[in-house]
Amino acid sequence: MVLQAIGAFPVALASLIVLGDSAARLAEGWGIPLVALAQQANPLWEPAACPLCAAGEPVSQ
Repeated sequence: MVLQAIGAFPVALASLIVLGDSAARLAEGWGIPLVALAQQANPLWEPAACPLCAAGEPVSQ
């Protein structure tokens, strides 16, 4: 990690909002806590499996 290469050591990973589980996996891999005010799922689908696509919902409203 770049921070460790210059002698710094992160003690936590912080965010106002975390989407999905990537940040948690990153923090776990670094052995530091993840601190966030909110966490939300971030479901992504291939177009063929997307429930909104299947329902004919427009891309934007």
